[in-house]
Amino acid sequence: MKTIQQINIKKLIESHIRHQGLTDISISNYVTKLKELLSDFGHMKLDEDLIQALKRRNEFLTSNTKTLNRHYIGFLESYVNSTSFQKAKDVIIDCQYCGGQATLQSSKRVYKRYDHGDIYICENHGHLCDAYVFCHKGDNLPLGTLANRTTQIARSEAHSKVDRLWLKNGWDRGDAYKMLSDLMGLKREECHIGLFDEEQCLHAIKCVELIM
Repeated sequence: MKTIQQINIKKLIESHIRHQGLTDISISNYVTKLKELLSDFGHMKLDEDLIQALKRRNEFLTSNTKTLNRHYIGFLESYVNSTSFQKAKDVIIDCQYCGGQATLQSSKRVYKRYDHGDIYICENHGHLCDAYVFCHKGDNLPLGTLANRTTQIARSEAHSKVDRLWLKNGWDRGDAYKMLSDLMGLKREECHIGLFDEEQCLHAIKCVELIM
């Protein structure tokens, strides 16, 4: 059996995703997170001993990181044991606005009569805070960071501008984001509008206008 150092993590992830019949998830998120989790275990083989080692280390982390890591470790465990992959259920997101915690809840709490599936909603929503974020339906992981109302509007406008850029010019979407990341001084994996705050969204819009 190969050690972690000898395994192509991206190919492993893509293979497992196909085998599980998963759609609507972010492969790049899994690649980034699993490489981070496995960075100190390159000498080990991908087996049950490694899974247990990852679980033991994870128990010493904060609740926010712990719950997210638990999901990715579960993904590896399902690969090792050839079992069904489970969607995230207990992921917690720390709210950068009010200090509360966001969990997966029905979107009706935000949209009242309309149901857009489950989303991550801050526990103080409707009182001290209005932050929430949608999730990938394939695994229930958040699409980005929590956003309040003004950031939601800014992200929507930034998305619209970037989409218009690559669609109008017949470009590949990835190429458009590569140009945007270069102009914004970000790594490609950091150039994700779902991670932007309001100021970054405005910067992205100005960069798109510059490109056009």
